Amino acid sequence: MSRSLALIAVVGLVLIPTVAAQSTPVVSSHPGAWQPAPPITPRLPQTLSVAERAAITASVNQLLEIVRRMPQMAPPAGFAVIPRGFVDVENLDHSEGKRVAYVTADVVVTLAPFEQVARGAVEAVESDSAATITLKVNDLGPLMGSETGPSDDQGAFIENPPAPVDTLHGYPVYEEGNGERWVMIRRNDAPFFAPVTAERSVRAAIAATEKELSDVRDRRARIPAGVPATVIATLDDAVAEMARKLKNDQDKLAAMSATDRAAPAAGVLYFNPALMTPGLPRTAPQLLAVNVSVRGDAWPDLKARLNAEIDWAALEKFVHQQ
Repeated sequence: MSRSLALIAVVGLVLIPTVAAQSTPVVSSHPGAWQPAPPITPRLPQTLSVAERAAITASVNQLLEIVRRMPQMAPPAGFAVIPRGFVDVENLDHSEGKRVAYVTADVVVTLAPFEQVARGAVEAVESDSAATITLKVNDLGPLMGSETGPSDDQGAFIENPPAPVDTLHGYPVYEEGNGERWVMIRRNDAPFFAPVTAERSVRAAIAATEKELSDVRDRRARIPAGVPATVIATLDDAVAEMARKLKNDQDKLAAMSATDRAAPAAGVLYFNPALMTPGLPRTAPQLLAVNVSVRGDAWPDLKARLNAEIDWAALEKFVHQQ
């Protein structure tokens, strides 16, 4: 027996008795299979060119091939591997500014048990999945749980940026609020966050206050007759307070020296544009976030095995291929 087949057999022996104790056991005699087998065609935005569609589809399937080499994803008898791909076009912080947009992809691979369902049929049941591996291309979504402030055309401001909670295989690990951990691999060894200058910070605050003040004044002008005076007074107080804030920020900006304007704003950062190499196609993989999620109560030790089986060197090469 080859080493890969031996590993698959051992994994099957480990997993199947664990599931048998549940209300719906694995049909352990069912051959393991990918459903469907790669290559797959991900869901693609209509705005992509023909060349971009081909490039991002190739990247999705390249990642799937790396996952397929994992012994656990062979898969063992009684399990199906269900791959999916989703493609979008976003800038780094998903904001509406004029920042450069990139083609992003979510590659989701689910290890699902075959179970008996209605009328004795056997199907792969994703809701009882043993594990899900998610790979995000050119997407910093896992780092967006921090507190955000105003924004400008260069991006959204992040006032409480997350810090890595661990290191895995030499890569930083970030944790979302729901406890899911992401291994972050980047083409360029640049910090994920860059400082916002004091001038940018104040100008963004001014722009935000100007818009809010304009909206409130518009609402004030459209108040119909007969509205209680207390409501009108509340709106007038809000207008006055915003006008004071706007004047203070404008005075602050005017009083800044050139050195003051160029200095970093305290505690305000944004996603670092140096993470991405200019001139590459927007489909080029430059960032990769990897998450392994396991139903820990039913599948003990599986997460550690999957993390050990992932070809991290191949993923590193993936983000450096262009």
